[in-house]
Amino acid sequence: MSSDPASRQPTAVGQQAPHERRARIWLGGILLLSGAFLVGDTAHRLSVAWNLFAHWWPWALIGLAVVNLARRFLRIESLLAPGLLVLVSVVYLALQQGVEPDLVINFAVPLVALFAGLALLASISSAAGRSWTRVLLTGRVEPTSLVAATVNPRAFLCENLVDLSNCPPDPDGITMNVTVLFGHVQLTVPEDWHLCLEPGGRLLAPVRDTSPTPPEGAGHAGLLRIHVLGFGGVVSIHRA
Repeated sequence: MSSDPASRQPTAVGQQAPHERRARIWLGGILLLSGAFLVGDTAHRLSVAWNLFAHWWPWALIGLAVVNLARRFLRIESLLAPGLLVLVSVVYLALQQGVEPDLVINFAVPLVALFAGLALLASISSAAGRSWTRVLLTGRVEPTSLVAATVNPRAFLCENLVDLSNCPPDPDGITMNVTVLFGHVQLTVPEDWHLCLEPGGRLLAPVRDTSPTPPEGAGHAGLLRIHVLGFGGVVSIHRA
């Protein structure tokens, strides 16, 4: 079998790669919102935006931590419907207890918009086609078909859960270049794969291999070569 990644994952002429499409969607959405907000009185609105950021950034970090904790165990899109039901119930109870309607609206409406927008953006593209890179937001990569000869899972200030348990083995082996910066990359591999962890490239980024050592003479269905480049993070390896 050929080890050329292009031969394994053909892309139609003119078709964008999944990670490029995702990046364009995020960047395009941010630019559209920024332009709509700044039109008319740019200097004043930049000042307003800066004051809001200076006041609310600790709450934004707390919210990001909560979202990452939820994504660690659940898919963010699965939280959309239950979250909206809970929010509607909380709004009703608040009004029933005599809380000022203006106060409820000032918090409920923005929360609905933010929660729904985040869930929809996070659910873009299928699990198999998602990028292997995670920045700030915890995510999962679960390929179910043969991947390229070299894959590059990355985690920057978040957690990246890479599950290869349903990925078919490659007789030529797969090379995985793991990059972690103040984050965590968790690799789940089939128990009959042979792992080859290359030394070097790790500064304050330990690799924790909790998988049992295969018995001597045992056959291996696949080979996974792992190179780690990291600082202030952790890479953990588990057997499916």
